[in-house]
Amino acid sequence: MRREVRPQIYLPYRLQPGANNILTVRAAGDAGGIVEMIRSEAEQLGMGRPVHTVRTMNEYVGTAMGGTRFTLILMGALAGIALLLSTIGIYSLIAFTVRSQRHENGIRIALGADPSDIVVKTVRQGVILAVVGLPLGLLGAAFLTRFIEGLLYGVSPTDVATYVGIPILLLLVALAASFIPARRASRVDPLTALRAE
Repeated sequence: MRREVRPQIYLPYRLQPGANNILTVRAAGDAGGIVEMIRSEAEQLGMGRPVHTVRTMNEYVGTAMGGTRFTLILMGALAGIALLLSTIGIYSLIAFTVRSQRHENGIRIALGADPSDIVVKTVRQGVILAVVGLPLGLLGAAFLTRFIEGLLYGVSPTDVATYVGIPILLLLVALAASFIPARRASRVDPLTALRAE
């Protein structure tokens, strides 16, 4: 399926009968209904062998691409797990950073800082982390994609939708992961935060 097409020549069966022949038939409608007609025509040609292993082109392509399909499904599952782990990692890192700044945020609120400023500051820190990490991840992906280029079918190794969509998704995750802890940080009671230290 993945080899280059070589030059072909048509020879009628009667000029060069072979031991193993493959008969390809184009049919309109249900291909299963014409199997008996194909068998009777093959017998009239005097092939001397029964017609067996009748498959549609979709079944043939599915069998030929089975190994590649399994590899791609496995890689897709692993990519989904990697995306989930990166999402959890981004959230955990930002939540830990915000929690470690609890004392500082308590002092700011005690001195009159607006809680919305705390939210903006925390979200900005999370977005900066994502903006710094995304180009590094894109460079790593561009480098590693050449190793799986042979498995890709109908998709470019530098697929624009992937290289734009995934960073946008991770940036949105970073925004959400920053916003949730930031909201908690803005609601910190200054006395509780100061007493905890």
